[in-house]
Amino acid sequence: MDAFEEDWPRFIVVEVTDRLVKTAGNLVASRALRGYDALHLASALSLRERVPSAVMFVAFDRELNIAAKREALRTQLLSEREASTRPVASSIEDVFGGNTRRGLLALLLHRR
Repeated sequence: MDAFEEDWPRFIVVEVTDRLVKTAGNLVASRALRGYDALHLASALSLRERVPSAVMFVAFDRELNIAAKREALRTQLLSEREASTRPVASSIEDVFGGNTRRGLLALLLHRR
């Protein structure tokens, strides 16, 4: 927990707003996604509008990654095998060449 609290200032929080939910609903219809998957993708699209650097979309779900690619996001598919043999953080470190502090933008969803 200490590491999470230490890293908290580096996170960008994407709030669940009516606009985000509407975007997610449109993604459900246009990309045949499940609700939370659509919210995940909508959050990444919202983040892409807010930050100057490229957003890397990381997920275990192949179909969700395909939908993200169709939305012109860079993607990285994490395999279930990777998840079962090592912690997700190790996989994410691999995605960003071990430089997660500068390269990883995390999406945290909450509704006020």
